[in-house]
Amino acid sequence: MSEPKPAPWTRRFALRAGLAAASLPVAGLFPPRTEAQSAPTRPVTKVLDFTTAADVAKAEQEGALLFYTHDGEAGAAAAIDAFNKDFPKIRAAYVRAQTGALYSKILAERSAGRFDVDVIQFSDIGTAIDFDKRGAFDTYVSPESAAYEPQYLSNPPGRYFCSGMTFAGIAYNTDKVKASDAPKSWKDLLDPRWANVTSTKQSTSGMQFVEWYELRKLYGDQ
Repeated sequence: MSEPKPAPWTRRFALRAGLAAASLPVAGLFPPRTEAQSAPTRPVTKVLDFTTAADVAKAEQEGALLFYTHDGEAGAAAAIDAFNKDFPKIRAAYVRAQTGALYSKILAERSAGRFDVDVIQFSDIGTAIDFDKRGAFDTYVSPESAAYEPQYLSNPPGRYFCSGMTFAGIAYNTDKVKASDAPKSWKDLLDPRWANVTSTKQSTSGMQFVEWYELRKLYGDQ
């Protein structure tokens, strides 16, 4: 499981993302998608302080929403609590795990013909792209997507979007390591002096995909 971290979602962000998907069954895993399979045009309505094309009445009739997230316990719980407060007729729940473990879980469920989850949040774009290539997302173009730059939306829009950006780098404890001794590059971390005294992201973290991609560009396949 991932370590707790500050929630990147605002209350309204959670509501927009959650309600948008609440009335949409997630598409099958492997069937090829064509443009004809795109979501039909739906009337746009204002709900609370945002607009949506979701069928709110149907979502309330179904009465449940399941959210898969890589976020920390506090962030996931805050998003669900906010949703349940403003939409008491839709009881939302969440499952959280590192992105690698979460992705393995959803692929296994789809292979078994299970379609329990309504909304899924990965920590890296690579996983979302791969999931989309498998035909696993429903297409839903939210009216709120107009507020996003095109590079932060799927192509075509309506399958996934970027909720935020983060970074990966090398940090060290200045109480333990002098600046002159600190690692200056990723390869410096291979020095035996750093064995058993470093902390890294778990291998199931979504960040691993970005790290491998960038390190390979810097140093090659080996």
